[in-house]
Amino acid sequence: MKPGLRDPDVNTLFQACCSIAKVIAKRLPPDQLLSLLLTMLEGLADPDRNCSRAATVMINSLLKERGAVLLEKVPEILAVVHAKLQEVDQEHVWKAAQQAVYILASQHRVVVVSSLLNSPLPLDSCTCALWRALAPDPTLASQVLELLLEKINRDVPYKENKSFLRGSTSERVATFLPLSATCALHELMSVPESGPAVVGLYAELFVTLLLRVSCTVGVQLPKGLLSKERKTLGRGQPPRTLDPCSSAVETLKAMLIQGGSGTVAKAVADAGGWELLRSMERHHEGVALLAR
Repeated sequence: MKPGLRDPDVNTLFQACCSIAKVIAKRLPPDQLLSLLLTMLEGLADPDRNCSRAATVMINSLLKERGAVLLEKVPEILAVVHAKLQEVDQEHVWKAAQQAVYILASQHRVVVVSSLLNSPLPLDSCTCALWRALAPDPTLASQVLELLLEKINRDVPYKENKSFLRGSTSERVATFLPLSATCALHELMSVPESGPAVVGLYAELFVTLLLRVSCTVGVQLPKGLLSKERKTLGRGQPPRTLDPCSSAVETLKAMLIQGGSGTVAKAVADAGGWELLRSMERHHEGVALLAR
């Protein structure tokens, strides 16, 4: 390996780094694993691209060889990855971070999904990128979609908040986890490679999302989220806004497109059906239009 480290050729140096990373990943003492991994994650933001690339190699090797023992540290690792994405707006760093999350999810998908679901809403561009990292692998994507469907179906879509003023009507406020899971589904299904997984769960996704749309018409965001309309970080995108019903409609639309029903989605759009689905007065017309 020593000659490879002295070689000025980038590809030769990369192969040498791969070999060293595999050796370290196999022989590193358990009590030093997390410390080295977090240090390498910091290295993703190194201004020298070769150093950043070497850190990527080490991270991937550590996670592939030893990631199975990091179950309890997954939330901490994801937080560091997210922080690095906020600091650096370089494509190779974002791809490296997505690869790290993909490897973690292939080993600890339940914890990764639960951790990402606790991300603040509206989702910033960094969190969106981490969700999308779980989409290209059909097997993992199917498993993640099933977990998200379970989150949506397990909890009530909203809670009634009654005012103390006599004669006032109650307000329906969205519950957090189903809303977060709906946003996550949209990110996953915005990736073209998610198509096979979506097709495999077409019926379950369609029924759940159509019910989600119907249950969120006129539903408000929790007051805590209303005060947190934040600007996205890292990609220069405009501020993200969030509406429970609109997010469900957009997710249903993405599901139809990735599930092979793009012509249906277009026909509904041409007839104004997506707007009808959002309307409290004409929601039933939108559902009828979708059923044709």
